[in-house]
Amino acid sequence: MSYEGYSQHICANGHQFDNDCYADHNKCHCGADSVFCNMVDDTNYYQDGIIPDWEWKKLELTPAKVEECNLGHKHLVEFPTYKVPEDPRLVIYWYEIDIGVYHRIHDKKLFDDNGKPAETKPHV
Repeated sequence: MSYEGYSQHICANGHQFDNDCYADHNKCHCGADSVFCNMVDDTNYYQDGIIPDWEWKKLELTPAKVEECNLGHKHLVEFPTYKVPEDPRLVIYWYEIDIGVYHRIHDKKLFDDNGKPAETKPHV
């Protein structure tokens, strides 16, 4: 079995981007280097270590700017920007897909997909 995964990054300009584990670069779409990296192990499709969307929202500094064209289509004109976490332990999460909860690696507090505290982990 081979390793599969990707990394979640924040670049020097504050943009969030993902990069395949076998990619030979860590550059953002804007050309800036990565200043924050979180590894996600996707070997067995569990996405172990993923930072979920609702956690990225907590780190957002400026929202994406979207404009609608004359045909009614929405276009992204500015990417959102994010702050680099000061304490990486605050954003390192483990997602257990079989029971549908997230928990922090360092304290095991459980969260559901909406970021709300979850009930205790069921016995599987």
